[in-house]
Amino acid sequence: MTKRTWISIVWAAVYVAMLLSFRTNFLLLTISFLIIPVIALFVREHVKKFIMYYVVSVVLAYVLAYPYGMFIVLTSLFLLPVSIVMGTLYKKRSSARTVVTLGFLMLLGEMLLSLVIGALTGHNFVGEFRLMMQDYLKSAEDLMQGVVNFDPKVYLDLMISMLPMLLILLAAFYALVTHGVGRWLMNLSGENLPGMKPIREWKMPKSFIWLYLLVVIMNLFMNPSSKSVMNTLVINLYPLLLIAFTIQAISFLAYIDYLKKWRRALPILGVVLLVFLPPIMLAYSFLGLMDTAFPLRERFNKKN
Repeated sequence: MTKRTWISIVWAAVYVAMLLSFRTNFLLLTISFLIIPVIALFVREHVKKFIMYYVVSVVLAYVLAYPYGMFIVLTSLFLLPVSIVMGTLYKKRSSARTVVTLGFLMLLGEMLLSLVIGALTGHNFVGEFRLMMQDYLKSAEDLMQGVVNFDPKVYLDLMISMLPMLLILLAAFYALVTHGVGRWLMNLSGENLPGMKPIREWKMPKSFIWLYLLVVIMNLFMNPSSKSVMNTLVINLYPLLLIAFTIQAISFLAYIDYLKKWRRALPILGVVLLVFLPPIMLAYSFLGLMDTAFPLRERFNKKN
């Protein structure tokens, strides 16, 4: 048996273990990496062998995970198209940006399609999300009482309105983690897959500036209690753009750090401050906005 075959068997075994983790507390950890073994198998093997490894892995997990086998199979099948799309792009040695973008769009599309199919078949996913959040808020209400003006109903309505944003962030998280961790692991076995550009080279299109300013202005005049389509759109776009320009600010800090040769001290400090002082995100987003609107990097480059 060749080394390549042994590595594929290991990936299949890892996938079975991850699927079986649905019955354990390790699920919260393994769920973030569930796509990676399937992509690795697809990249390493021809289609027929990939199907063999995949089917054997899923059937084995189905048998061992009784009575949760069917749920595991459906989850695996749900993520399979994303795995095949990203795996196909890796085989073609497409750019990392293309792989992450199409993986993100594919996963987001599947999530939205699931919501539509659920609604048509009488399965109300949004209603279940509301009930889950209600249970969470009941447990948090006593802790929050007296600390802030906490109204569970207002908070619940806001969370439901922001569900599109949550789906976008979830899809983006999965695509980025799958590429980041998956590429690193597959490269260890000699796949040599392309990576993302260094964060110091990331830059947003200038068109996002006008979108951000428009959303900010609209947000000033929106009624928070309104459930209109426009209000829902603004509620979801504003935090997404805030996050996008914050990432742009971290990219700018990484660029300055690179020029000064500070060995990543500046971007690491920036991320640490962001984690422990979340309100600083507003200042970061403004820095990211300025970096996108004006040639700040060129000026620093000339001074350096």
